[in-house]
Amino acid sequence: MLGALRALVDERRQPQAQAPDLPAVPKELLETVTYVVGHQAAIIDYEADQELGEHVGSGAIEKTGDLAVNRRFKGHRGMRWWRKNADGILALRIVRLNDDWDAYWLKRRQQARSHIPTAA
Repeated sequence: MLGALRALVDERRQPQAQAPDLPAVPKELLETVTYVVGHQAAIIDYEADQELGEHVGSGAIEKTGDLAVNRRFKGHRGMRWWRKNADGILALRIVRLNDDWDAYWLKRRQQARSHIPTAA
């Protein structure tokens, strides 16, 4: 698939004199191909993993979503959440679940100190 997209980009990059009827490469296509090529090493080849006998599935991610979001926001009778408040609570919950709590608050204190105006 990537090869076909790269070929399309290369074809459309031909000088107008050689291919006057081809439109220019759409910006979005060029950005997508550039991104995929630049991150190719990090993109998982699920088909190859399955052939090697590796488990391929989204269960772990779905469980994390359940633990981080659903149980916190749906688990208490009578609680109501608004989107603007829920985003902040969820961000703090993720920091806590990742064991980054102390580092997060240390960084926040350091940032706050750097914004304190000095006496003239």
